[in-house]
Amino acid sequence: MAVSLNLDYTERNDNKLLTLTDTSTGWDIPAGSDITTLSLQISVTTSDNTTTDYDSINLVTINNINASTTQAELIYQIDASMLKVSGLAAWLNTDVLPDGIYEFKYVLNNGLGTSQILDDFVLLEGNVRNGVYQTLRTIPTLYMCQECKSKQIMDAIFAYGYLNSIRAGGYVAKTEELINQLYVLERLLEYGSTYTW
Repeated sequence: MAVSLNLDYTERNDNKLLTLTDTSTGWDIPAGSDITTLSLQISVTTSDNTTTDYDSINLVTINNINASTTQAELIYQIDASMLKVSGLAAWLNTDVLPDGIYEFKYVLNNGLGTSQILDDFVLLEGNVRNGVYQTLRTIPTLYMCQECKSKQIMDAIFAYGYLNSIRAGGYVAKTEELINQLYVLERLLEYGSTYTW
């Protein structure tokens, strides 16, 4: 099996589910016939610059990979309950995935003793994205009250622009800069800006 590993990532709008779709090339048919190990290792760096290494997730058991007949069956849904750290009973006190830079290591071992690892970094910012959209939803109400230049409206527009810059930079920016921007946006949503506009 000469597989070139690749994954696509889709975060659900409520931040409770991350869907990973295997878009690798070179799978044999049936796709999982000679897989001995297929796992996902996840590390998350949050806006306070703390990195948490979660326990490895055995993907073979999620979809019964060895019974897969096509690559289309190699889709994995990850939720907050799957992000665990050994020795801690309840690591995440929420069912929402945390925002941050996710490092995914997709590890494949086959029956021939060959291993492959895909090491990928992805920015997930669903919590701040929903916070920004919530502030934007208040604009029509404020505008109807003749407050079109109010600080609240200007902060909402500023937060939206800042979110777009983070999302655009997610493909090319340095990890440290994305973490800093995520931190600023979280504080902006929580406390508002100090600008007088």
